[in-house]
Amino acid sequence: MKEKKLILFDLDGVLVNSKNNMESSWREVQIKYSITNSFDQYFLHIGKPFHEIMKALSIDDEFNKIEKLYCESSLNRMDLLKFYPGVKKNILNLKNNGYLVGIVTSKD
Repeated sequence: MKEKKLILFDLDGVLVNSKNNMESSWREVQIKYSITNSFDQYFLHIGKPFHEIMKALSIDDEFNKIEKLYCESSLNRMDLLKFYPGVKKNILNLKNNGYLVGIVTSKD
């Protein structure tokens, strides 16, 4: 078996803790669109595309506007994104040991 040379990491929830960012963004959506679904209800569906989460929460109206606000709010609160402890060190260690390292995400 050949030695593996490439390691890919998912960004959100693997390298970066973005839960506070998501909660802040969801709060803005709730306020603007009078959505009563809690963040906990939203978070149960994390990993699915945004439109599927909206379907699961029975939110059909103004989907595109809701997604746009959520994304804008998320970008405005990037200060809430935090690397998990040891991420930077471990990625550098992998690179220093000859691995190619990549990051994969479905996020904007």
